[in-house]
Amino acid sequence: MSEKTRVVYDCNTLLQALGSPRGPAGTCVQLAFDSKVKLFLSPTVLSELREAVSRPKVVLKLKLRTDRVDRFFSALEKTGTVLHGFAEGS
Repeated sequence: MSEKTRVVYDCNTLLQALGSPRGPAGTCVQLAFDSKVKLFLSPTVLSELREAVSRPKVVLKLKLRTDRVDRFFSALEKTGTVLHGFAEGS
């Protein structure tokens, strides 16, 4: 049995996936949602993403709806492994 490829996506990739689920970033994130790759997330990236999706300009540009954002975060939390306890930025 082969081990799944492990991936880490930055805030921009996740934001692009949220704004354009059928684009390249959306396709990459969907691989994690479909359990084809193993997604690892940092608390910092999740926090940065939450802050970004609360900006009015981002909401307008990406046409974000609260329910879609909530589902996206829920899927990330269910699918990804959040890595706690390592030094951020090192």
